[in-house]
Amino acid sequence: MKKNFLSSYCLLIVALAFSTGVYSSPDPVWTKKVGARKMPAKKTIYLANTYGAKNDGKTLATPFIQ
Repeated sequence: MKKNFLSSYCLLIVALAFSTGVYSSPDPVWTKKVGARKMPAKKTIYLANTYGAKNDGKTLATPFIQ
């Protein structure tokens, strides 16, 4: 019984957060109030294969990822 109540409560919190637009805004209103910088418009994706890592499951890729 407790587990169902807790999962329902968590689901309600998440639903409320998404319905109020907390997670949908790329630049939340509160950032201007606290003086935060703007969020980056685009995420940079680095592929380890570009730097020499092999995707074979045998070769150690740690130095290329670092």
